[in-house]
Amino acid sequence: MNVAATEWLAQQGVVHFGIDSMRPGPEGKVNALVHKACLDLDITHIESLCNLQALLGRGRFTFIGLPMKWRGGTASPIRAVAVFDM
Repeated sequence: MNVAATEWLAQQGVVHFGIDSMRPGPEGKVNALVHKACLDLDITHIESLCNLQALLGRGRFTFIGLPMKWRGGTASPIRAVAVFDM
């Protein structure tokens, strides 16, 4: 992703997104700019998701992200769950 893609997501009404890589943008300056764009556009994102291919073609689901309680942090590992038929 890059800043333009992040801005496009915001224009589509996206407020959260998940990605299967360790960062939303390419390593380095672009990644820092994507993080800042997400902050400025009030978009949260979840990195390092896995097994996303298992969701393809299954229809709508509810995403549940269960974070750890970390005092003073801005991020934490989560248990990511997709619940179908809620």
